Amino acid sequence: MTSAPSEATSGRIPAQATTPRAGPTLFEIRDEYLSDLAMRVSAKYYIGAKSRLAIMLAQIGNLSVPELEAMDVLRFRNTLKAKGASHATCNSYTHHTFKAMMRWAYEARANPSRRFRGPADTRTGRNAAMNPADRARSQACSEPGGPG
Repeated sequence: MTSAPSEATSGRIPAQATTPRAGPTLFEIRDEYLSDLAMRVSAKYYIGAKSRLAIMLAQIGNLSVPELEAMDVLRFRNTLKAKGASHATCNSYTHHTFKAMMRWAYEARANPSRRFRGPADTRTGRNAAMNPADRARSQACSEPGGPG
């Protein structure tokens, strides 16, 4: 009879059995993130990100965000490194893919309108910080035959 590894052997502190999960789980965030990511990146990038998240979350588990600890991610990175992966490969899992997913989840939940990206903001670059008078003077100077 085989039993699941105890929480004592996995290095995790046992959670109260009566405490319900608060917040979304990593699998829920992954599914939402990947559906959004598929619309914004190439197929090759999407397949790589999906693969890295599948491998990483298989080890970390389907924790809710409040249950996730930095040590969970560090343990995964250390395990990957111990199996012979380079630092760049380890970072591609933890920093480039997992961190991007978590940042996306935070920003999407903190500001739900970010999920629905409209046309790019036209007030970018040098003119974004100018007041209207300075902007008009700058545009006049840049026109052919304008002052200066």
